[in-house]
Amino acid sequence: MSQAVDTSPRAIEEAALRAWPAAQQLLFDGWVARLSDGYTKRANSALLLYPQTASCSIETVGRIESLYRAKSLPVIFRLLSFTTPDGFAAELESRGYRPADSTLVLARGLGRDLGLDPAVRTLDVETGIDAHARMNELSASILPGHRAILDRIPGGPSFVGLFTGNELAACGLAVVDGPLVGLFDIVTDPAHRRKGYGARLVQGILADAAHRGATAAYLQVIATNAPAIALYRSLGFEESYSYAYRILDR
Repeated sequence: MSQAVDTSPRAIEEAALRAWPAAQQLLFDGWVARLSDGYTKRANSALLLYPQTASCSIETVGRIESLYRAKSLPVIFRLLSFTTPDGFAAELESRGYRPADSTLVLARGLGRDLGLDPAVRTLDVETGIDAHARMNELSASILPGHRAILDRIPGGPSFVGLFTGNELAACGLAVVDGPLVGLFDIVTDPAHRRKGYGARLVQGILADAAHRGATAAYLQVIATNAPAIALYRSLGFEESYSYAYRILDR
C-alpha cells in the first residue's frame, strides 16, 4: 500500500526550498538563512522553519542581521504563518523593518485522470529562460542570477509552454520532487492574455506531473493578485499557509 503524501505546510515549504535553491544556507536557532548574491527575496532571506526557544531572541535576530550586512545585502525575514510567533512581525517593524509581498501558498491533490494537452509541451532551458524574461518584461541584467538558481535545482528545471499553432502563448516552471510538484513563474504573453491560456497551461502542467508520479501540487501567489487567486481556486487549489517579508534596507 502506498503511503499518503505529506502536504503539511512544513513539507510543502521544504519542497519549495529545494525547488528554488539558494547558493548557501546557514542555520540559526531554527532559522534557515539563505544567500544567493541578492537575486530574489526567496533566495536571500531568513525563514523560521524549525522554531526553538531562542529563535526570536534579540541575540539570534542580531546574528542574522550581521550575516546579511557582512554580505552587503538587505536584511530580509520571510515570516511563515505556521511558525512565526505572535508579535514578532510588529517587533521587527519597531526595529525599522518594512512589510512586503504578503503571499499565499496554495495546494491541491492530483489524480491520474487528468488528461494530457498536446498544446502543452516541455521547453528547453534557454527557450524557457528567454520566454520568462520576455513575457514578464524583465531586464537582461537579472538573467545570470536566474540561471544560477535554475542550475542548482535537483534534477534540473522543467520549463513548460502552451502553444497556439507554432507560437508560444504562456510558460511556467514545474519542479517535481517525489510526490510533490511546485509550479513557479506562470506567465502568459501580453498579446495572449484573457484567453484562458493561463488556466490551460496550469492544467497541462498538473496532468504531466501526475503522469510522472506526482500526487499533489503547490504554488505561490501574491495575496493582492485577486484574478490569479480566483483562477487557481477555480482549478481546485486551496490555501495551505501564507508568508510575508519584513525588510531592513539600511
